[in-house]
Amino acid sequence: MNLYRPKFRDRKTGELVETPRWYCDFRDHLGIRQRFRGSEDEHETRELGRHIEDLVRCRKRKVQPKDKLWTWLMGLEPDVQKRLVKLDLAERRWFNHLSQADRLSAWVDEYENWLRTSITKRGYHRNENYIGTNLGRIRSIVDGCNFTTWADIRKGAVEIYLGGLSLELSTLDGYIGAFKTFCMWCVRESKADFSPVQFLDRLVKSDKEKRQALGFDEVCRLLAVAVNGPKVEKLSGMERAVLYRVAIETGYRVNELRNLTVSCFDAKKATISQQAKFCKDRRDATQPITLALASRLVDYLAGRDTTTGRLFNLTSQTARMIKTDAIKANLPLIDDEGRELVFHSLRHTLRTELVKARVTEAVIDRIMRHKPAGVGRRFYTHLTDFEIREAIERLPEYPWPGELMQQAKKDVS
Repeated sequence: MNLYRPKFRDRKTGELVETPRWYCDFRDHLGIRQRFRGSEDEHETRELGRHIEDLVRCRKRKVQPKDKLWTWLMGLEPDVQKRLVKLDLAERRWFNHLSQADRLSAWVDEYENWLRTSITKRGYHRNENYIGTNLGRIRSIVDGCNFTTWADIRKGAVEIYLGGLSLELSTLDGYIGAFKTFCMWCVRESKADFSPVQFLDRLVKSDKEKRQALGFDEVCRLLAVAVNGPKVEKLSGMERAVLYRVAIETGYRVNELRNLTVSCFDAKKATISQQAKFCKDRRDATQPITLALASRLVDYLAGRDTTTGRLFNLTSQTARMIKTDAIKANLPLIDDEGRELVFHSLRHTLRTELVKARVTEAVIDRIMRHKPAGVGRRFYTHLTDFEIREAIERLPEYPWPGELMQQAKKDVS
């Protein structure tokens, strides 16, 4: 590339005078020498020439400009863009209108298709809740920041948009994680050379526990109110009380409980199993329950279809359900330490009671299906079914809902 200011002879004085504008000449992708008019600033014209040389290299390799070069092209004056099109260094469609394949929304749609059709490293398809939540967050950022193309994405714009949302830190961190994952997928798919949000920091969440665990008396009051109460969220009082009891002893999450069938219950072994596709960690789970609960469930489930019958007809409003019963049982929805009473509190109750029963951390991790920290605890701790069973039997002897119902009738009479 040559940078110069052409000279011309002044008709009045006859002297050679340099033009105020700088020019650069270069060889295009066909080897033809071209001259391009720059500005009156030498530095700006030099930068213009360097970008044009990069554009020539892209045309020689027959690839579309990306990232910084694409951003520079989109910011040029219309007359400069027309000049590049005339020299066959750019395509007219880049500037007049973007094709559907170049739109960021099309990339998000392609990412959605990939999430739905591909499998994870453990060989399972992603669940609909995960896909829907993450895609909703990605599209919210794209629309909220007015990102049309990949070149529009700016780290600062994402931070400003998320800063204006009134959400908890954990939720905002989920937005950041979803968008960073999408951008890295675009890089892995060779749609871009680098992620513009690779230096977007994740948020540091508070270590303070936000969910409370229930004590023995509180669990008894919750069970008594539920079993003697009316139908809530399509579940009768007896069904809700049994659900709470099973949730506490198994530690199963809402989605895992929702997909339990009668066939998952093994009366002989006193266990309740769940398939990997319904579990959060995508691993098959077999949770032991106390022998007392197992014997009660035999009578409770008698007569149900063992193949297709659901153990609980759960809706999505489990939080509203347990709060309704908690209010009637005079349980604080938020305790003195600011911890909230939610359905997941039943899982917290299980671990808390196991700790009170002086069960070892290795056994607790196995029951809670938590991944233990450290190589020693993960690979060199071997537990037997007897040790797991013994730990479960240390749980408090919670009353059976049917007995609470009978007791309530006696008190009334």
